[in-house]
Amino acid sequence: MARGGQNRTRLLIITFLVTALLLLTLDLRGFNIAEQVRSTTQTVLSPFEKFTNKIFSPVGSFFGNLKNLSSSSKQIDELKLEVEKLTAQSALNEELAGQLKQLRGVLDLASRANYQVVSARVINQGAAAPFKQTIKIDVGSSSGVEKNMTVINEAGLVGVVKSVSNDSAIVLLMNDPTFKVGVRIASTQSVGVLSGEGGDNFIFQLLDPTGEIKVGDVLIARGSEGGRPFVPECTPGSYTPIPNQAEGQLHAWIEFGNRLLTILLLLIAVIVLIISIRISRQANNKKRIRVLALLQPMGIFGQGILGGITVLTDLHPITVALHYILSIFLISGALSLKYEVLGNIVERPTGVLATLLPIIVWNTLLVLIVGTVVTGSGPHAGDESSPRFDFDPRLISWLHADLVISLIIITSISYLLAKQSNQLNIAKRLLLFLIISLSQALIGYVQYFTGLPIVLVALHLIGSTLVWGVVWSIASMTKVGFKLQGPR
Repeated sequence: MARGGQNRTRLLIITFLVTALLLLTLDLRGFNIAEQVRSTTQTVLSPFEKFTNKIFSPVGSFFGNLKNLSSSSKQIDELKLEVEKLTAQSALNEELAGQLKQLRGVLDLASRANYQVVSARVINQGAAAPFKQTIKIDVGSSSGVEKNMTVINEAGLVGVVKSVSNDSAIVLLMNDPTFKVGVRIASTQSVGVLSGEGGDNFIFQLLDPTGEIKVGDVLIARGSEGGRPFVPECTPGSYTPIPNQAEGQLHAWIEFGNRLLTILLLLIAVIVLIISIRISRQANNKKRIRVLALLQPMGIFGQGILGGITVLTDLHPITVALHYILSIFLISGALSLKYEVLGNIVERPTGVLATLLPIIVWNTLLVLIVGTVVTGSGPHAGDESSPRFDFDPRLISWLHADLVISLIIITSISYLLAKQSNQLNIAKRLLLFLIISLSQALIGYVQYFTGLPIVLVALHLIGSTLVWGVVWSIASMTKVGFKLQGPR
């Protein structure tokens, strides 16, 4: 047994030596069997290695990315900030280049025309409401800008300053339909009027009957007085209409008709005052009749003064609103004078009705006052460039509508109470008031949802005076006035 074991050991040693010698001989002859084995092994195991790598590589990358996440995020933020700085600087450079080019053109034009220039930028165009073609610039009275100054760019006329605050101004653009400018044809010196149409087209009205305009003719503004594009005072035709005046025939006759009616109204008020003094000599209410009669011409004079202030303040909505409020109080005075001289049906309310009627009077007054704020916040407050109340027109309209709804509800309740208590005269006036108020509400809603057409706005204004006249007749008939009181 021992001898057999020794033989196997010797055989194993001999086999190892022979193998080693064989490998050494093959290696010396350039046949690297180890490399071949290694290559064969890699070929066999490669698919398994790739499969294992696909499974475990994302796990290893995940933990590696976690390690570098903080530093990578910081680098990304720094790069984003640098990009933003470069973008802002590029935009600023582009803007400065554009401003420089435009300013050079303006200065060149101004030097040829001997203008003094105030540099400005546009900061807003138009407004929330449809105010047509206006822009807002970033200079105002603190920079020497005044109303009616010319606004130009490198190409020529842009528009005219219509209203000025301390640090901004509203400019009416020359393509606005209300803009009119006197021009002349450069080649023939024929004069005319140029007006905008709201876009890129203009209307040129040639005033010279022998003149002629051809394609390619250059139009030049006719000039100014005192550094303004137009004469600061009233343009020709303001006091009496003339053919082809710049404001247009409809506006001219409205303005002229208003002045004629004011003169006629003042004349009637003076006649009424004289008659009232004569017929009230023996009357018990002589003092009241004469005071009411005197207030009419005084109120009309006050309207004239307030109208002038309204013009001087560029149709500011506060002065326009006061103009209207004074008008309805003049109507109240005229009705009261009529009732004092000719008499009126008197029916004093009782119960809850006595409490509701003064509330109706106050509610009506609030409706009218808030209505003036609605107008002063919207597109029909003066012309397109007039100042406006800084309110949201939609919210103010809602408040106005809420007050109207409350007025209609209280009036309906009062009408039912008057009918139930057999106070028929009061019921008739309340029914008339209710019908007019409902008509006004209908007009108001229709004009709101149809873009405020001028015809409906005019009807709404007429209706508001009727509403006030009827509610004042109720207050005079019931003797409640503005005095709030409890049930009788």
